[in-house]
Amino acid sequence: MEAANKSPKKENVVLYIVYATAAYFGLQLIFKPKRAAGATLVTTPTKLAAESKTDVNSGSSTDTISYQPSDAGTSKKVPKQAVTWIGEQFPLQKGMKGERIKTFQKKLGISSDGKFGTDTENAVYSRYGTKVVSQVLYQQIVTPTSSASAFSKLVDAFTKPQVLLQAGSKGEDVYRLQKWLGFKDKGAAKRGEPVADRIFGNQTLAALKKRTGKASITLSELNQYTGQISGIVNGEQWLVTTRPAMVLDSNLRPYREVPASTILGVRMLEFIDPGQQKAYMQFRTVDGFARWVEKDAV
Repeated sequence: MEAANKSPKKENVVLYIVYATAAYFGLQLIFKPKRAAGATLVTTPTKLAAESKTDVNSGSSTDTISYQPSDAGTSKKVPKQAVTWIGEQFPLQKGMKGERIKTFQKKLGISSDGKFGTDTENAVYSRYGTKVVSQVLYQQIVTPTSSASAFSKLVDAFTKPQVLLQAGSKGEDVYRLQKWLGFKDKGAAKRGEPVADRIFGNQTLAALKKRTGKASITLSELNQYTGQISGIVNGEQWLVTTRPAMVLDSNLRPYREVPASTILGVRMLEFIDPGQQKAYMQFRTVDGFARWVEKDAV
């Protein structure tokens, strides 16, 4: 009887344990999602965004992480880098600024902002064949000397083909014409021979008609006939190329090519190279540099 009473008690204890275990795990299943939800921190990210992409072939979806700036959607203008200008000093060149530059810009008739930029460089190069302004050239630009004035006159003479030498004309160009026609200087002419007196008179007219069939001649034609484009202004002979030529530096090394009818500068001296059997003419440019050119090019 006593053994029978112990058996039901053991069974009850087992049931209690089973019930307690089931209740414990049941409560875990019930309350676990609520705890997780209560522990979740909800934020709105500004720099991290997830984009969902679907693979068309597999039908699966993947998340791609991309970073975006917090001020996305706003546009900022990047300021242009400022140009740094340096103070002027001779030789004046691109990148400099100052009152001297402003002064010669005015003389050249270009924008006078005092800054040596690309436009100023191009203006100097087209006018004088150099990209820098030496102190000598600066003085010639702002205060024209007799040499600069001569250069200006020569430019006018050789860039105006409509200028005619005809009856009544006078000057150095008439003298060149008379010499080409065979006239002699006063001291060398014999009695009855035409004299090169720099005056386009009847003798010059008759000689020109006999040689060319014309009563007048342009400066361009005279230069072509004589084969030497040069001019004498204020007692100085200026050299101008008759064909494209290579200008040489003071050491007879190539400097730069120039086209035909380029006014080079004032003739200085002549040099003959026996080895190459060539003759060269030295000239002084308008900005004071010594250069060379083959004699047969002028």
